[in-house]
Amino acid sequence: MRQFYYVFISFIFLSQILSCQNSLSQTIYSNEFKWSIKIPENYKNLSHSESEKLSDLGKRGIENTYNEKVTSNPKIIFSFKNDEYNFMQASYQIYDQAKNGDFARLCAGINKVQYQTCKNQIPGVKIDATNGIEKINNLEFHKYKMVLHYPSGQVLHWITYYRLFGKKFLTISVTYIDKDKGQEVIRCLENSKFGK
Repeated sequence: MRQFYYVFISFIFLSQILSCQNSLSQTIYSNEFKWSIKIPENYKNLSHSESEKLSDLGKRGIENTYNEKVTSNPKIIFSFKNDEYNFMQASYQIYDQAKNGDFARLCAGINKVQYQTCKNQIPGVKIDATNGIEKINNLEFHKYKMVLHYPSGQVLHWITYYRLFGKKFLTISVTYIDKDKGQEVIRCLENSKFGK
């Protein structure tokens, strides 16, 4: 089941070395989810190859933590960043209940993998974690938030939202150090719209 998890870990491990493309403020529309979200104009679109590098690094972090091969091919809807640590990504995979089990338990398992991978891969980090349900456009999402306290005093917030749409498992991840930038992205997410 761990092969399903790596996309949810991926972005935290490469934040120092990513480069990005310039782009204007834009509204993203996903046909798969009939989802429209406005991305803040100070966020830059990551290229497909940059997103792939990021996913590969996260995959290696999980493999090093669990000593297991990770195989998974999520579809990235978008990846945007601002500065080195302020990041937003949405992706999805096909959910198979027979293979992946109960959705709530799957989310709890992903949360555990995120937590343990960060603990093992970031020496000296202290982590506060909470989970719950949050509504976006009147749809319930599982929400997991970690606050990572680095020995240097730096604090990184990492929030992950999960929801099933039929057999498609949508994941939206937000990381930030700058609280104003983080809150701006969260407001954009809270104001996003899902069609029927």
